[in-house]
Amino acid sequence: MKPRTKIALVVVVLLAAAWTIHAQSTPRLFMLVTASVEPGHMADYQRIVENQVFPIFKKHDVEVIGAFNSTLGGSSNETMLLVAYKDFTHMQQALADPGITALQANEFESMRVLNTRILVGTSYSPLK
Repeated sequence: MKPRTKIALVVVVLLAAAWTIHAQSTPRLFMLVTASVEPGHMADYQRIVENQVFPIFKKHDVEVIGAFNSTLGGSSNETMLLVAYKDFTHMQQALADPGITALQANEFESMRVLNTRILVGTSYSPLK
């Protein structure tokens, strides 16, 4: 595993720990993943997300809010995925699926850099 991938995983774990404190008062947890995909790998990356990641999410009842490509105001090699989990435990269980961990290690390692954010809806957000 590349050092930057390890750092991203540590950040997710730290955010998850902070989330535990807040989890009791929030009905859903959102995760925004921005992937900077290596040139020439975008079609492969998107194929894997659509054909392998989405079925795993469906199996774990993870709601896919949207999947987006950067068109204006960002790099053309960026793609974003916004998903919703019922709570922190739901997120942990879905991300611990052997299929997800295998994809991280075998498919995605050489083709992207991830920036993952855990989001909680505000009191005035339409998404909660």
